[in-house]
Amino acid sequence: MREDIERGTIRDARRFVINTFHDDGAVIDLGKYPRPARYLETRAPDIRKRHVARKNPSAWFRTIDRVYRRLVGRPKLLIPDIAGANEVAFEEGRFRPHHNLYYVVSGTWDMEVLGGLLSSKVALLVVWSYAVKMRGGYLRFQAQYLRRIRLPAPRAIPKPLAVTIRNAFRARAFADLDALALEAYGLADLPAFEFVDTRRSRAPELRWTGDAPPVQCCRHRRYPRPLGLRLSRSPEAPPVDLVNPALGGSFTPRLNQNLRDDKHGTYGAFTAFTHPRGQGAFVAKAQVFVEVTGKALK
Repeated sequence: MREDIERGTIRDARRFVINTFHDDGAVIDLGKYPRPARYLETRAPDIRKRHVARKNPSAWFRTIDRVYRRLVGRPKLLIPDIAGANEVAFEEGRFRPHHNLYYVVSGTWDMEVLGGLLSSKVALLVVWSYAVKMRGGYLRFQAQYLRRIRLPAPRAIPKPLAVTIRNAFRARAFADLDALALEAYGLADLPAFEFVDTRRSRAPELRWTGDAPPVQCCRHRRYPRPLGLRLSRSPEAPPVDLVNPALGGSFTPRLNQNLRDDKHGTYGAFTAFTHPRGQGAFVAKAQVFVEVTGKALK
């Protein structure tokens, strides 16, 4: 899943899926598989509530999408559906992609060389030109946009260049990949375009000031800020707008995962930095259920 990919590394979250299909696409006869049948029957009331189960009651246990068993063992590239930039991860052939991930397989490409090209600004410019722009500058990396990316023939890339691209992809050296992709495509430069470069996001330096004023909270009561944090940035630190997507500026950041997925208290939680002429502010907001308000504030 998308949340299991961090800086190109795939974390084994020990999630499993029951394959309810034969290789030809037909739904299995659950009676021939007693152990999965017992497992599913204990959860039948919830499973039968799904639209796909009500539509086909005889196959109430089937997954919405067909599971392609052979895909698991194939090396593949994984691309999140929603991201600020092209965050491509290489998966060596251990997992099945699921939930907001697109995958790329090939019988002719070195997958890491292909991953390096798809991680570059050359590929990003194509998606940026066609894709839906979302709040915060995020893009939808959907199949119809990914298919518009044109690639040089694998044999047209000199072997030394291919090796360099592969090594840069493994090291997540994106500035190098941008330059190497230009060479592979035979381009001198790209037109300027604005995007949220989440490929390079890292936390800025945070320092405690201790003098932050109180803020209006929960409409009726005033609370002192639990942390009086002000951002202190060195010239090398990235803009806070590049940090915010990982914190709370998108649908899959840390804050949203904590409040929505872990505590089940809200559908969405978001953060933002303001940029006035003077001192700016960090804003966090969420609509939470009354019974978990205390946990949300913590």
